[in-house]
Amino acid sequence: KMSTAVKSSGIAIGLNKGYRITKRKPRVRPSRNKGMMSSRVAFIRAVVKEVAGLAPYEKRILELLKNGRDKRALKVASAKLGTYRRGKKKRDEISAIFLKQKQEAAARAKVIAAEKKAKEEADKAAWNQKMLTDIAEHRAQMMEEKEHNMSMDRHNEVEMLAVRRHADELF
Repeated sequence: KMSTAVKSSGIAIGLNKGYRITKRKPRVRPSRNKGMMSSRVAFIRAVVKEVAGLAPYEKRILELLKNGRDKRALKVASAKLGTYRRGKKKRDEISAIFLKQKQEAAARAKVIAAEKKAKEEADKAAWNQKMLTDIAEHRAQMMEEKEHNMSMDRHNEVEMLAVRRHADELF
């Protein structure tokens, strides 16, 4: 529709001819709302799509998009849905689903990698702690052995002195 921004002049001839009036705004007819998506219908369709998943032809389009065959996916969608325009819309919808799946998979992989890294760090810290306790135990054991050997050496020296004294007394 063309814009009616030019006012009538009130004269019967000329470019702006016509009687001066105030244009009425026509009421919106119910037929103008036909095909409009309400929030309730959109919600119900989203729930059904989530529960039921993709239709077989949509799965085929998804596989074609995964393999990089966009044009073939468009042909399949157009053939199934009847028009080129509907096919383009469906291909775009399925490619959005594919993109969302890729992002979710990347996010899952990132979380798994972070968990794996945290587990490795925890294992490494536990191993380091075990090694430190083992080293401390080994040092304590070595010190005990050293003290024991030193006491045995003193004991042996005392015995040797006693034997020498006894030998000196005999001779």
